[in-house]
Amino acid sequence: MLLLQLFQGSVCLYHKPLEVLFTGDHLASSEQSLVEIGEFYNRQSVSLQLRSVRKLLDIGFVWTLPGHGRRIAFRDNQEKISALEAFLANKEPPFAQH
Repeated sequence: MLLLQLFQGSVCLYHKPLEVLFTGDHLASSEQSLVEIGEFYNRQSVSLQLRSVRKLLDIGFVWTLPGHGRRIAFRDNQEKISALEAFLANKEPPFAQH
């Protein structure tokens, strides 16, 4: 089990053998969106949280188990990368993308 501190006050637990990321309040899913963040309840800036979501692109998980909402099951790592990149492209201003 690997503990990832994405920004102060936010952690995720990564279990590499099962390719599972326990995200707590960091990342979630709903009927409206496969990937989302809790912008309304965020204690940090949204831009900081989006930068931390970008860090997840390099982690090899295909299951996301959030503290709220439904789990996310990606077919493979490439589908996860595509979904996170699409989410970030929709949320980040063009000058903030890396």
